[in-house]
Amino acid sequence: MNIKRIITNGLEENCYIVSDGDVGAIVDPGGCAEYILSVTRGLSVKHIFLTHGHFDHILAANELRSALGAKVYVSAKDAPLLKSEEDSLARDFGFKHDEIFFDETVKDGDKIKVGKMMFEVIETPGHTDGCVCYRCGNALFSGDTLFKLSIGVHSMENAETIYASIKKLMRLPEDTHVFPGHNDDTTIGFEKKNNPYASVK
Repeated sequence: MNIKRIITNGLEENCYIVSDGDVGAIVDPGGCAEYILSVTRGLSVKHIFLTHGHFDHILAANELRSALGAKVYVSAKDAPLLKSEEDSLARDFGFKHDEIFFDETVKDGDKIKVGKMMFEVIETPGHTDGCVCYRCGNALFSGDTLFKLSIGVHSMENAETIYASIKKLMRLPEDTHVFPGHNDDTTIGFEKKNNPYASVK
């Protein structure tokens, strides 16, 4: 499995192109659609996975969906965030977008086969109500739930929810390679030892 990171938009969001042979998938296309298309040239990409519905993770989804003939996947709870700039928080940061279209909703435990790869959905609410991570082999695409030495922004009322999600992820094998929505990659083992939120009761 090959994983290519592309940093998109003004918030430096990580988009990932995951491939095995000539088959690939895209996780969180936050922008730079033309560049993403250039990187995927030669790949059959029919799956676009969204970890959540905030604008900085979805801005290129429509263009890629149309150009590649791909399906867009998002959790049912976050699907409403794709409807408008206000719902996705784009307006708050001076970004614009039309309604982002999706094809299928996902829930905890769903498994989606992409060529020889299998993506498993892990529900991790907290940053948004419908945040999910996607686990493929030894790789975890954590969106804005888990970062290196940190966790996603959350409201006070959602604190216990995201802490529960972090505990859930900490039960994964320590050698699981974590690819977050922003900043550097890490491992579950490193976060268990060093992330101050990993042991919050």
